[in-house]
Amino acid sequence: MHSSMGRPEANGFLRSNDGRFSGRGVTLKSLVIGGALTGQWLMLRRNPHAAGYAAGMNFAMSTLTGAVVVRNHMVK
Repeated sequence: MHSSMGRPEANGFLRSNDGRFSGRGVTLKSLVIGGALTGQWLMLRRNPHAAGYAAGMNFAMSTLTGAVVVRNHMVK
């Protein structure tokens, strides 16, 4: 979120009225992250042996987030 704050937002779902990433985007991204964490918690609560799948999901999400951060810092 830090690399996007105050910059023009290409995703219309996260864009505020002025076309930038601000409070609306932060709220929506926080809801998505909260949902993913809740899903993992529920999955691991029912099946503790699924920890490998949760770790793989976390790795994939962090890789995607890292790629977005790099792209955001490269855009002028």
